[in-house]
Amino acid sequence: MTLTTAVLHALQAVDSDWELIPIDDRKRPVDPDTGRPRDDWAGNTYDVEGITAIATSVHVKAVGLVLGPQSGGVLAVDFDGQEATPPFRNIYGRGPKDLPRPVGRASGRPARAQLAFRVPRELWSLLRGRRRWLGPDDKTVLELRWVGHQSVIAGAHPDTAGYTWLPGRSRADLSVAEAPDWLLEPLYKAPDE
Repeated sequence: MTLTTAVLHALQAVDSDWELIPIDDRKRPVDPDTGRPRDDWAGNTYDVEGITAIATSVHVKAVGLVLGPQSGGVLAVDFDGQEATPPFRNIYGRGPKDLPRPVGRASGRPARAQLAFRVPRELWSLLRGRRRWLGPDDKTVLELRWVGHQSVIAGAHPDTAGYTWLPGRSRADLSVAEAPDWLLEPLYKAPDE
């Protein structure tokens, strides 16, 4: 199976400054010609036209978004199940519904979503690449991803029918909201970093 027409159509709504990468069926960046996992994925990006051109590769099952300045300052907030809400409340003293209306994707798994926010340019260099919080079973339940990371936004998911825009929303109808200052606090680097 290759990228479907529906997936390629959904990508037409992404922001023009987003850098995209081909992804395999295990959510890993992949070389579209060989199918081998790609460690140098951040240096081998595509725009929507480029992804469309490689969409027939049997190795490309999904599309990832390169996070951070490379894609205009996009930050991903990943909620992995009901267990994500308690740490969110503990960290921020508020609930996820206090976030601005997000652009986001869901995999179809219950209570899981990935939200995208823009980070103001003047803060880019102040943020570390990632923070994550573990649930009771020591698996990541909440994650903030920035530089050096990617997030799958379209195509196949290993356990579901694939990624979709959050229910009731069309990516074409929304712009990526600016990240509130309070959301970024856990990502600020220490003075010696």
